Amino acid sequence: MSDNDMSEADCPSLTISGESGFATSTGGCAGSVFRAAFFASRSIMYLIDPVNGEIVDANPAACAFYGYRHEDVQHLPLTAVSLLAQDRILELLANITKAGAVQFTTRHKLKNGQVRDMELDATPITLANGRRCIFFVGHDITARIQAENALRERESLLRAILDSAGEGIGFKDIQHVYREANPAFCAMLGAPCESILGRKSEEFFDPETNAVHLRTDEQVLRSRASVVYEVAYPGENGGRLLSINKTPVVDSEGHCLGVVFINHDITQLRRAEEALRQSEGMLRAIIHSALDTICVMGADECFREANQTFCDLVGFARDEVLGAPLSKVFGPE
Repeated sequence: MSDNDMSEADCPSLTISGESGFATSTGGCAGSVFRAAFFASRSIMYLIDPVNGEIVDANPAACAFYGYRHEDVQHLPLTAVSLLAQDRILELLANITKAGAVQFTTRHKLKNGQVRDMELDATPITLANGRRCIFFVGHDITARIQAENALRERESLLRAILDSAGEGIGFKDIQHVYREANPAFCAMLGAPCESILGRKSEEFFDPETNAVHLRTDEQVLRSRASVVYEVAYPGENGGRLLSINKTPVVDSEGHCLGVVFINHDITQLRRAEEALRQSEGMLRAIIHSALDTICVMGADECFREANQTFCDLVGFARDEVLGAPLSKVFGPE
């Protein structure tokens, strides 16, 4: 049978079996319309005999997709394209015949051995000659499945990174609602993650601190640029000082979805810097109050520090000594 030789008797009557499996034939013009649509459609279409699981007919799009000639497709067992065993195929066809139209996903193999992910729409129909078949429309969803798998892998990787990060990381939408938060951030707030997600920052911070967070959120959303700022959190041992980096999250269409933030605890850094400043101040006080001549030189043989007694000895002002090389202060040997 060629693409154009399907007879009226072999055409579906376009009647769909209900729960009882009963169908009434309409025949005539409807069958001709179906035949024309069947062979002209770019969608993958084929008819299956639910009793033996053989392909009754397939349109050119199906033949091209699976890699078979049209004359080779007719009476081809469905096991030639399906990864399911014959008994499972017959069970599936029987269930479709009984239940009516269904949609499901499965995997099919092409003649060249490639395996594709398929979404199938299956509908029991009755041909004008009374023969019952199942009409399949197939959609190749391999690319979609691959994209979904890749997305799940990236989400798993992102979750692993978030969960293992020592810094507090989270995401707030444009309504300032927490939609994502890692364990480190939840620990900082002193609450389990499930009690933080879906709530706003105003429920966890005092009004003054929250106002800072909201102001920087709006700045990031408005400017579409990153913002870094510091904020103090009260607590034991003088509380903590955090450096917060906020960055906008923009989708592929340019819509801003919210703000991702990373909290860096810089409390110890600031304390170390303050201790260093105090130490340097004390050292300078000792140097400048000493009656002995004192100077400090760097590896480049330039003066880094000098007290007034030393400056008086060499006959230079202190600002002339600092940064000057040894040869300038004492002259060539």
